[in-house]
Amino acid sequence: MQFTNDPKRDLNRTFRKPSPETHERTSLLGLLRSDLKHYYGAESDSVGSVTTPLLAALGICAGLELLAKYWSGSPDVSASKVSEFLTTVTDLSTGDAEIVLQFRNSLAHGYALGTRRRKDRRPFRYTLDTGGTSMSPLISHTTPDNYTINLWSLKHLFRLAIRRCKHAIADDPQRLMEFQVCMLNLGEIRIKP
Repeated sequence: MQFTNDPKRDLNRTFRKPSPETHERTSLLGLLRSDLKHYYGAESDSVGSVTTPLLAALGICAGLELLAKYWSGSPDVSASKVSEFLTTVTDLSTGDAEIVLQFRNSLAHGYALGTRRRKDRRPFRYTLDTGGTSMSPLISHTTPDNYTINLWSLKHLFRLAIRRCKHAIADDPQRLMEFQVCMLNLGEIRIKP
């Protein structure tokens, strides 16, 4: 996607719904959303079949982190910034934001659906639930350190984060300017057919 000197235009182009015809001219967020459709169906689907649940969950987590970068205006975000994004923009509690972040870490860096928090070595163990609907609880606590994450609710959280992130950036001139700088620093990604 080529950037312009119009931050609102760039914002709208970045957040527009993915289209297979515009693969060359779409944002990283658009490419990710397009790819995720192959794993869990249309964005509007609140239930269905999932061809690759772990890749779908990892893609959603990567998307949430990307949105945190857009929202914060920085191409490099710490876990605390992603947590702040999740609590501020999606209204997750601080505890639930931590559980989602640790879930992301377990998918990206673990050899199992589990991880230990660095600061205190607290374990987080996960089960990924592909049943239910987007109205199912996002996080179910089975025991103090064991959590079940519902994929459809995680997808719902991602869709909510996309909408709210775009509005938060559009409604704040300082955030909009920082978003544009972030986009320029992130650069472009091109995929050739």
